[in-house]
Amino acid sequence: MILESANVRSDGDINSRYRYCALALLTTSYMFNFVDRQILVILQGPIKADLG
Repeated sequence: MILESANVRSDGDINSRYRYCALALLTTSYMFNFVDRQILVILQGPIKADLG
């Protein structure tokens, strides 16, 4: 089904914007998750030394 209405195009733009916002949100959450895990790996040595 081919839709060529002006309203469909504006809805398509909104859907496209929503997709990019969702992608940005997921990418940001993945980045924070990755950084959080890396911080734990970096601090593992000093934490072990501190706890004995």
